[in-house]
Amino acid sequence: MPDNLPHRPWRIPWHLLLIFALLSGGILGLGYWYYDHQQGHFRDETEAQLNAVANLKVSQIVAWRQERMHDAVLIFDDPIFASEVQEWYDGKAPPGQREEIIHRLQGLKQDMYESIRLLDSRGIVQLAIPFDSRGLTPFIKEKALTAISAGKIIFSDMHLNPEGRIRLDLIVPIHFQKSGQKINAGVVLLCINPRLMLYPIIESRPTPSSTAEFVLVRREGREIVCLNELPSRPDAPLNLRLPLDRADVPAVKAALGHEGIVRGVDYRGIPVLAATRTIPDSPWFFVAKIDAAEMEAVLREQAVLVGILLIALVATSGVTVAYFWRNRDVQFYRQQEKALKESEHQLRLLSSQLLMVQEKERHRFSMELHDELGQALMVLKFQLHRIAKEKRRTRAEFQSLLDYLEGVIEKVRRLSRDLIPASLEEFGLAIAIINLLEEFGKQFDIRWSPDEINGIDHLFANLEQVNIFRIFQESLTNIARHAQASQITVNVKRNEDRVVFSIEDNGRGFNLREAGGWEGYETGIGLAAMQERARLAGGFLNIRSKPGVGTRITFNIPIKQEEKKDATLSSSTG
Repeated sequence: MPDNLPHRPWRIPWHLLLIFALLSGGILGLGYWYYDHQQGHFRDETEAQLNAVANLKVSQIVAWRQERMHDAVLIFDDPIFASEVQEWYDGKAPPGQREEIIHRLQGLKQDMYESIRLLDSRGIVQLAIPFDSRGLTPFIKEKALTAISAGKIIFSDMHLNPEGRIRLDLIVPIHFQKSGQKINAGVVLLCINPRLMLYPIIESRPTPSSTAEFVLVRREGREIVCLNELPSRPDAPLNLRLPLDRADVPAVKAALGHEGIVRGVDYRGIPVLAATRTIPDSPWFFVAKIDAAEMEAVLREQAVLVGILLIALVATSGVTVAYFWRNRDVQFYRQQEKALKESEHQLRLLSSQLLMVQEKERHRFSMELHDELGQALMVLKFQLHRIAKEKRRTRAEFQSLLDYLEGVIEKVRRLSRDLIPASLEEFGLAIAIINLLEEFGKQFDIRWSPDEINGIDHLFANLEQVNIFRIFQESLTNIARHAQASQITVNVKRNEDRVVFSIEDNGRGFNLREAGGWEGYETGIGLAAMQERARLAGGFLNIRSKPGVGTRITFNIPIKQEEKKDATLSSSTG
């Protein structure tokens, strides 16, 4: 880098680091606020869903109980049915009345009840649909007599039938008035299997939660008893029991009268979030719950997403700050590139001017050598020749002096020719190159094509011809000095708009990367001067070489526009 280019020491961009720190802090703070807000919003939504599910389930259970009570009221408020039943008991019923009673009871069944039984006022089964010869359990018989004496409908709680199955019963007393006196005709016993409708109502999932569970319980003394089947405990009905002192269990809190959202552990000992309710007009309590781990998993997923978003935003802010920092550096280095280009342009201009001055000086020096020193030596030669004729006795000495002077004159001529070849000015570029090749041919085996190098005269300006000749001259000189070649091949090819020259030897070659050029190129004109001459002539020079393979130099020079026009015109007229 030139000494006059500005040097910019590296400094820590404190202001940009401060901006980045402020941006990162703002992003992280905003992210924390957003995540905390989302957590609260998600918890509120989860609690709202649990409350909604609990309300829905409770309303469905209440509706189911009301439908069963409606069926019971239809029988309870029908004195005609009761009188017909009593007539059948007393054997006073007309023919077909038993079938009408059966038809009436079958109309109630409709897959809502597992069985229907008709009991007399003593609690003895008189009719069973479907037929069943088994007697009543003491629990049901007691309830039936209680319903008759109290004159009201009894909806029994869940209990085990003789086969050990969970059942509920609607015990409906039937009566009628006769002569102003109430007559109890017996009881209609509606047996309910909770698996038919009640359990499906409880167990249906209105939400996609994978851990949601709904529990129906009742209180028995100092315990609560589970009344429905659970996914993890199919045997839970009337078997799963928890003491009332387990206040951390949502089902216990429900049995103690708490309604709303609670947190605790369930019968499995797993933390849960639950909504508790009391079932109106029943001894039942309801719990809708989900595992706390499910909610925490969703919160963790949200935390990961928020974290990724924050990292992306912080990274984006860092990239943005780095971009502005780099952009400032880029502007600085662009100015340095620009300064380097200007410096390079000045160096090329100076180099071109030096080469032109060099050629002019060579031409002047050549002329002086030829005109002054050459003529002086010729005069001296003639004088010595004349003296030699006069002094016969020293003829051998004078002849030796003449031979020496002849060698000096030849050296002066060669020096003059090297400085500015007379053949280039007198005969043109083609003859000058041929003469140069023929002279080198005395030392090397040189082949060139075409056999006669012609057709290139007047294609280039004078300075371009000099540069082409000098490239040939320098290439051959370096081959002679360094290549250790035994053969040289020269090719001159004219294309439409340029002439391509190539010089190739079978010498030792070299590694361009390691050597940086031929030995000797670091002094004198060298490769850089050859490249500069090609550039001054409007073309470019390329060199290829490998150790042990040889070297090939190729350069192409564009033809002058005037010469291309003349060549095109002559070819069209010919």
